[in-house]
Amino acid sequence: RNTLALAEPLFGIAVPLAPVYWLGANAALLHNIAVWASFVIAGTGGYLLGRDLTASRTAGVVCGVIAAFLPYRLSHLSHIQVLMGGWLWWSAWGMHRYFESPTLGRAAAITAFYLLLGSSSLYWLYIGALPLATIAIVEACRRRGPIRTWVLHAAFAAAACLLIFFPIAGRLRPLTTTSAVTGVANSTWYGADLLAYVTVHRKTMVWGSVLLNGNGETDLFPGLAVLVCAAGAFTRRRSDEASRTAGARWTIVYAALGATAALLSLGSDPTYDGRVVFHNPFLPWLAQHLPGFAQLRAISRFALVTQLSLSVLAAFGVAAWLPRGATTRARRITIAGVVSGIVFVEGLVMPVDVTPFSPYDGAGGRRITHWLAQRPGGAVLELPLDGWGEVGYSNVYQHRTLVHGHRTVAGVSRYEPPLPAMLAHPESPLSDPARITEAIPFLRALGVRYVVVHERWYADRAAGAAIRAALIGAEGVTPVDFVEASVVDLGQTPRSAPTEPQRDVAAATMQVSASSGDSRRMLDGDPKTYWTTDQPQKHGDLVDIALLRTEPIIGVRLQMAGSLNEYPRHLEIQMSDEDDGPFDTVFSGSVLPALGAALRRDPVVTAVEIRWPARFGRRVRLRQTGRSNRWRWVIHELRLLAAPGS
Repeated sequence: RNTLALAEPLFGIAVPLAPVYWLGANAALLHNIAVWASFVIAGTGGYLLGRDLTASRTAGVVCGVIAAFLPYRLSHLSHIQVLMGGWLWWSAWGMHRYFESPTLGRAAAITAFYLLLGSSSLYWLYIGALPLATIAIVEACRRRGPIRTWVLHAAFAAAACLLIFFPIAGRLRPLTTTSAVTGVANSTWYGADLLAYVTVHRKTMVWGSVLLNGNGETDLFPGLAVLVCAAGAFTRRRSDEASRTAGARWTIVYAALGATAALLSLGSDPTYDGRVVFHNPFLPWLAQHLPGFAQLRAISRFALVTQLSLSVLAAFGVAAWLPRGATTRARRITIAGVVSGIVFVEGLVMPVDVTPFSPYDGAGGRRITHWLAQRPGGAVLELPLDGWGEVGYSNVYQHRTLVHGHRTVAGVSRYEPPLPAMLAHPESPLSDPARITEAIPFLRALGVRYVVVHERWYADRAAGAAIRAALIGAEGVTPVDFVEASVVDLGQTPRSAPTEPQRDVAAATMQVSASSGDSRRMLDGDPKTYWTTDQPQKHGDLVDIALLRTEPIIGVRLQMAGSLNEYPRHLEIQMSDEDDGPFDTVFSGSVLPALGAALRRDPVVTAVEIRWPARFGRRVRLRQTGRSNRWRWVIHELRLLAAPGS
C-alpha cells in the first residue's frame, strides 16, 4: 500500500523482464540483466538519433557510444532506474522520426518509448518532457501541418500516459499535500554546483585523480572527447546545403536545450563552490503547481538532458569533421573506432564496486527466512533497525521479503518513511526494554506479527539481549531460536472493531486554549499549519476545549502531518458537563495503539482517534503527562467526535 508513493515505479524495467523471472531467474540475475540491457538501450538509441540527424553512420556510432558510456551513467551502476535513462535517446529519435511521417504507428512508438522512460523512474517522466516538448515545438513550427493528425495522435499519446501514470499520480498527490513525507520532499533540493560539470567519480580511470570528485549525483563532467567533438559542431559545416541547413538548425536547438537543462540541474539556488549565485524561482513554482514534481529531490538529474544534447552536438561535430575524401568504409570505421574508444576510456570507472549480498546474511539467516515463509500472514519487524548497529540491514530485511513473502516494517525507498524513522529514533519504545509492553500493542495495531531479534547485529549486544528478554517476558511465549537470532510470534493481528457512527463537532462551536502556543491553528482546517508546545514535552502540557452547547462526545481525533515522534507520550483526557467542572477521566494511557491503528488505516494522513463510551459534556481537557527529551507535542488538526443526533 502506497508503494508507488514512496519508491520508483520501475514498471519499465519489471514488465519487460517478467518473462525472465517466470523462467526462474532470481532478483540478482534480473538486476544484472537489466544493467547490461541499459547499455544496449542507451547505445542503440543514441546511434539511431545521431545517424538520422546527421545522415552519417559514423556520427551515429559516436553518439551511441557517448549515450551508453557517459561517466555519469557509469557512476550510477547501482541505480538501475538511472541507467534506464537511455530510453531518452529513443524518445528523442522517435519524436524526430514521427514528424518526418506522422503515422499512428510512429505515434504509438514514441508513446511506448516515453512510457518505458517514465515508468522506469519518475525523474525521467518529468525531465524527459523537456527535450520532447522542445523537439515537438520546433518540428511543428517548421513543418506547419498536418495539424489535425498531430492533435489526434497527441490525444492518443496523452490517453495512454494518463492510463499508465494516473495510479501513480493518485498516490503522489496526497504526499505533496498532507503527508508527513511532504516536508522532506519539498524542502530538499539536491541541485548540482556549477563545479559539478568538472567533477567525476573518484574511480574514473582517466580523470578521477585530476578533477574534483563528487557523490555520484553531481559527477557531471561528460569527458574531454565529448566536449571537443561537440565544439566541432560550431566550426566546420558539411558541404551539401541540406545537411548544412539541418545541422545548423538542430545544433542551435540542442545547444539551447542543453544549456537550459544545465541551468535547471543547478536547483532553485544555484551555487558556485557552495556559494549561492542567484535564486531560480521556476523550480519552486513547478513544485507548487505540478503534482509530484516536489518529490524530485535529485534535481541535478536534469543534467541527463544536457548529456543528450552534448551527444547530439558531438555527432554533428564528427559529421562536420569528416574529410570530403574520407568515403571509404575503412576510414569511417577508423574514425568511429578512435573517437568511440577515447569516449569509452574516459568514462571507465575502475575498479567497479561490487558488494557481496545475500538475504541470508547472518548466522541462521536462511533458516529464519524459510521458517517465516511457512508461517501464516502478518508483517515482519526485524531488529536492530538502521542506526542501532554498526551497519544498516534494511536492504537485507527488504530483500528477504522476496523469499518469505511477508510485509516488512523496515526497507529502503526514495525517502526515509516516517514509521521507520520513528522506530529507529533513540526515544523509540522498541529501544527501551521498559517500554516493550507499550510497544507490543502498537505493533499489533500496525499488523506486525513476527519480531525477529538479531542480537549479534546490535552495536551493544547486551541491549539486543535485553530487548529479546523483554519481548518474551511481556508475551509469556517461547521464542523460536535460530543460532544468533530469535523470532517472537505476537499472534494473529486482531481485526479492527467496527467503527461506531459518529460526526465531527463543528469547529465553530469549539473554543480551544492551550498551556502554550497558538491553539487556533488546531481548528483552522489547514493541515499544513499546526499547534505545538513551546518546548519538549513535559508533564502538564494542556489543551482545553470549551463547547458552546452540550454534546454527546465519544472521542477525539488528532491529526499529525510531521514527524511521528511528535505524539503525546502519555495522554490523560477529562470531561465535564459543566463549564467549570468537576472533571472525570475518560481516558488515560499510551496513544501508541491508536497511532498504530491510524497508520494501518491510512499511512498517508495520520489521524489518531481515541474513543470512549458516549458522554454528554461541555468541556474536554487533553493533558500530556509524559516526558520527551527532544520532541514537542504537535497537533495539526483537532476534532471532537460526537454520537449522531443531538
